[in-house]
Amino acid sequence: MGGKSSKGVVINKPEERSQSTYPPYNGPSAMYHFVNCEVAIRHQLKLSSTSILTSNIDAYYPTLAENHARGLKLLTFYHVRGLKRPGKGLFNLEMLLSYQGIFCSYPSLEGWRKDNGSSTQYELRVEKSVIQPQFAKSSFLSTGVATDTNHLHQTLSRYADSGSRLICIEITGEEALEPSFFGTKLPALGCDLFFDVPVGGEAPERYIYTCVYVPVHVTSTGCHITCQCNWTETFAAHLNQGWRLVEIFYDEANHYQQSSLITTTGTLNSQWFFEKPASRANDPTPMYEGTLVEHEIHIRGYQITTNWEPVIQEMGNKGWELACILETPEQRVSAGFINSVHQKILLFFQRKRLLS
Repeated sequence: MGGKSSKGVVINKPEERSQSTYPPYNGPSAMYHFVNCEVAIRHQLKLSSTSILTSNIDAYYPTLAENHARGLKLLTFYHVRGLKRPGKGLFNLEMLLSYQGIFCSYPSLEGWRKDNGSSTQYELRVEKSVIQPQFAKSSFLSTGVATDTNHLHQTLSRYADSGSRLICIEITGEEALEPSFFGTKLPALGCDLFFDVPVGGEAPERYIYTCVYVPVHVTSTGCHITCQCNWTETFAAHLNQGWRLVEIFYDEANHYQQSSLITTTGTLNSQWFFEKPASRANDPTPMYEGTLVEHEIHIRGYQITTNWEPVIQEMGNKGWELACILETPEQRVSAGFINSVHQKILLFFQRKRLLS
């Protein structure tokens, strides 16, 4: 899965530093493992004639669980946008989407899980949740959507109370609605939550979570889209309070307004999930330092080139562990017989701070 990466910044302090001035790191290096999967997305017809598109967990779980059981740590299960193909057979309603599981290990550490303060064994578990649209506002020059993620947060809380730890969240389905002449009902979105669940009882350390809502401001002019967000400031502020980043995702809430004939401005809502041990709930001592690396993927027709694997492994050689991959709305279009789109991706990394 070509692209390019720009300089990242170490943000354990408010000031920014380029990759060339990273301080020496004497901690363990991370070895990354990339597992590509095709996941079947199926139409499930209901008696009410409502069709739901959702992922088939059985299609990918054995592959992920096998690597997880080998002691590899799952960091994300990422949908590679644009890569899809229909299932085999004339009447097969399945659509196969491409996902990539990104694992890491620490070869220099014997029983590297102990480095996280626990020798507890974990199993991988996937739980389905839903994001419900609350309402949509629409006028001649603007549109807006609000969403309800209560079920998702309740699911996370329930698992955290039992000692489980959140790995990642991926939107994997959408409700297919029948056309209506009486207004537009927005489809509910399905998502898969991935957890590390302790085997044989409760984990010796329970983790708590906080969620931060951060707006992403978008400007679209012609074929070019730019965005602004306090990425670095949000990341740094929570790492500096002892938190560790787990996931960032868009909850589909948005507002757009036509500013001129060729310009549209808007706001997307991103949710940032951070964790820390419950025993350190009131301890603001920073435990991790972080860095943010910009990357660009190339989309041409139905072909997408990511090429982030060498970038991620290069960071792993310096001890950086991938926290999450986040697509931004920012993109530029190169016109041609088949238009090429260059989209900006953000790679969030963190690593444990070492005592000097």
